Amino acid sequence: MIYGAIIDSTCVVLQQSCSRKGACLLYDHDSLRFRLHVLPFCAEMTTVFIKLLAWYVSRRQERAANAVTGRPHNGTSASDKPAISGSER
Repeated sequence: MIYGAIIDSTCVVLQQSCSRKGACLLYDHDSLRFRLHVLPFCAEMTTVFIKLLAWYVSRRQERAANAVTGRPHNGTSASDKPAISGSER
């Protein structure tokens, strides 16, 4: 629906028959190209912003939880690391 509205908004010459609106005969190609590229770009930038915001909030919550439990900021401790076997030495 959004893309349809964008396409319709760039119509320059609209066919009319029997006082009814018909199909668009001519589009403003520069405007159409610009709008069809800006919409996905804005959607992608919104997605990136939301993901960065979620990452930032989760990091703050993780650090707050680690401060309470006394664990390091990276979420690991010496007891969480796997033991080295004899063949890996």
